[in-house]
Amino acid sequence: MEKIKRLANSLKYLPSIGEKTAERLAFEILKMPSSKALEIAEAIKIVKNEIKQCPICGLYTENSICEICSDAKRDKTIILVISRAKDFYIFENNKKLNYNGTYHVLNGFINDKTSVSELNIETLLKRIEKFNIKEIILAINPTIGGELTIQYIANKILKNKKITITRLAYGLPAGGDIEFADNFTILEAVNGRKKIKCS
Repeated sequence: MEKIKRLANSLKYLPSIGEKTAERLAFEILKMPSSKALEIAEAIKIVKNEIKQCPICGLYTENSICEICSDAKRDKTIILVISRAKDFYIFENNKKLNYNGTYHVLNGFINDKTSVSELNIETLLKRIEKFNIKEIILAINPTIGGELTIQYIANKILKNKKITITRLAYGLPAGGDIEFADNFTILEAVNGRKKIKCS
């Protein structure tokens, strides 16, 4: 049974998967036809080998540059900064929002486990230096770590550049997560965004 334990332990790397759930999933995989189990394994292998982060913005892509950064119709003067790549779909799939700017993925936010140097902030600062950026929208969860990250980025940019920096309006509850907000809340949060000042 060591091999089942090994599979269960591997599944625990996934978020929200505890010991019992990992064991249950391991036995489900064992029960399913080999073709289905191998299909899952192959899909994981393809994703890990063929999908990477865009060197400009950090979104996931199969190409050398993501579809947003390579789209000539997108407004390259506006960057919506998100902490996770999956947050992209929340804004992009909200048809009422009709956002036509670009994105930038931080890969987290400042907290006890993540330092500033581990975040994708330097790339953001280089984009600002290189392109004529007019507005940075900080679409980061309003948690303690999120607030620290927002203020750090705002201070870093505003010391050197005259750029409008905004944050999502407080339609999002303090301590909440963008992932669980409905389309109307996201729409109100973006449309009602507030200008940030250097502290």
